Amino acid sequence: MKKIVSLLFIISLGLRVFAQPSALANFVIKYDVAKIVCFQSTVEFENTSTDSTINTYVWDFGDGSKKDTVYSLTPNMKHTYLKDGKYSVSLTIIDTSNFDTVLAQKKRTDVIKIYRPNIVGFSNKSDDFETFNVTFKNSEEFKPFDPTAWTFVWDFGDGYTEPTDSSSIFHHFKEKNFKPGYNVTLRVQLKDEIKLSNNKTAECFDTVTIVVPVKDGFFKTDSASNDLKPLIPNIFTPNGDGQNEELILSMSDTTTASVIKGNDVFAFKTNGEQMFSIWIYNRWGQLVYKNENKTIVWNGKSSSGDDLNSGVYYYVIESNASDKRHNTQGVIHLFRE
Repeated sequence: MKKIVSLLFIISLGLRVFAQPSALANFVIKYDVAKIVCFQSTVEFENTSTDSTINTYVWDFGDGSKKDTVYSLTPNMKHTYLKDGKYSVSLTIIDTSNFDTVLAQKKRTDVIKIYRPNIVGFSNKSDDFETFNVTFKNSEEFKPFDPTAWTFVWDFGDGYTEPTDSSSIFHHFKEKNFKPGYNVTLRVQLKDEIKLSNNKTAECFDTVTIVVPVKDGFFKTDSASNDLKPLIPNIFTPNGDGQNEELILSMSDTTTASVIKGNDVFAFKTNGEQMFSIWIYNRWGQLVYKNENKTIVWNGKSSSGDDLNSGVYYYVIESNASDKRHNTQGVIHLFRE
């Protein structure tokens, strides 16, 4: 008799443990065509749950938006995604009449991919002395979940366009444009190999345009007349102390701006396209040094290689640049003590 009672208890317990639930949560992405889309796209879900009673259905679309709660077995739900990212979607069936008991749940991990080309701007920085060399960089606020999915297309406003996978790029302008500047446009677009489910890859892009003034670092603004004047220091000390050692006329030199402001070097910066000539004369009018190149470095020696004495020297600079203000002359003090 005890064996029969024990057997019945075990059978009863087993039926309670392995009994089928009254609700089964499940859903699919309708038509299975909206898993990978650009932002502001609406995705439709089909509720395929089985439920023998009237319960509450809670949809969590994974993007931090308010959860949608439905009080009936509504077959379809729609949700519009606005943020870039990969999202998991879950459907939970809750028995609200029984202390919000969770009856069943279905979660699909990273089932939705949303690409959003959100460009708020970009920075630009000319090299030392504001020559025609400018580095552009996309805003760091653009942080997509898949950085490799994007192409950055730069239109520099001078007839030159360049695509790149990098968020920063260097560009050399052929001539200055200070008032107002070049209209530089950045377009961020999905790469062709990223196939959106709705076949609208080419429509997933964003653009921003900024006016970028490009100065010629050879000139500075005279505070008294508001005119542009040549920026040429007049002190030169090739005395072996490691400071002010060379007279430099260079389009590619990267000496820091603080050095120029301190008259530590003689710097002539332009667009690097033209040839420049320099003639240096002593106080008696004798030519002691001459050179012609796109980059000219003078170390205080004569053309024959001899050290020149301390004193005042006169220089003449000429260029085949269209802006004749690049042709100038002046004096420079050479100190060796």
